[in-house]
Amino acid sequence: RLATVEAALTELARAHSYQELLVVSPGDGVVFAVSPTGSIQANVADGTRQALELGRPDAWIAATGSGPGAQAVTEAIPVLQGSGVRLAFQVRRDAEPILARAGEAWRDVLLVTASSALVLAVLLSVIFRAANTRLGRQADELVETRRRDPLTRLLNHGAAVTKLTQLIEQVRADSTSIGIALV
Repeated sequence: RLATVEAALTELARAHSYQELLVVSPGDGVVFAVSPTGSIQANVADGTRQALELGRPDAWIAATGSGPGAQAVTEAIPVLQGSGVRLAFQVRRDAEPILARAGEAWRDVLLVTASSALVLAVLLSVIFRAANTRLGRQADELVETRRRDPLTRLLNHGAAVTKLTQLIEQVRADSTSIGIALV
């Protein structure tokens, strides 16, 4: 049975491009250690030990050397039975494809954020321009309301005197005559 499980785990590691796959028991340590290349160190990572203790999966990226492909993502996946952890899988694989996709996702997030900011700026500009136009119109209406009697809509005393003064000044400048009648 052990040979069958080990062969199945080796095929699983090869099929998914895992660099190593460990099966770790809380008390006994490494139960299985397989790698598609055949060479394996079988070191249990601290994150896997924590996954065994806490019963929660974990994943992290760590440097494995220098040069391309020198980073690996390691995943610790505990297997629970009832409330206790029976064993955990520690899977290590190349992190470069994951990091490349993360870079593409970062670019997409940046593009969406920038385009959203641009749309928001245009929208706010339109809203503020409309509000400014409305406020200007309301200010003009307020000035006009202060110049007119609310009941008759005729010019009130102050506005009539101002208008009459302007007309008299215009007549003086033009050297023409004017007639005024108060009813």
